[in-house]
Amino acid sequence: GNYSHPSDLSVREVFWHYIQRGKDFQDLKKVTQFINRVEYVKQDKSSTLKMKNLTKKDSGEYQLRFVTDDGKGISGKPGVILSVTDLQVRASRSAVASEG
Repeated sequence: GNYSHPSDLSVREVFWHYIQRGKDFQDLKKVTQFINRVEYVKQDKSSTLKMKNLTKKDSGEYQLRFVTDDGKGISGKPGVILSVTDLQVRASRSAVASEG
């Protein structure tokens, strides 16, 4: 996903999170289900989520989130929809997050 922010702010943190009802934005690298299975490939103002050892439980929506130095966080919407089936994996287009 790609992101942009106002020029007077700097990005403090960039991470991917999994959309779950009743859950705050949790960095996938800190969620038990994903520990040691996710990698973020960051370059300039973009981040690619790489996952390994996929299971059906991994199906769902993932969003790129960045937090600026004023403490505000913005998630890319729509996110990436991952569908894991018995033999194949499908993902939607990449997400873009921006703040005017």
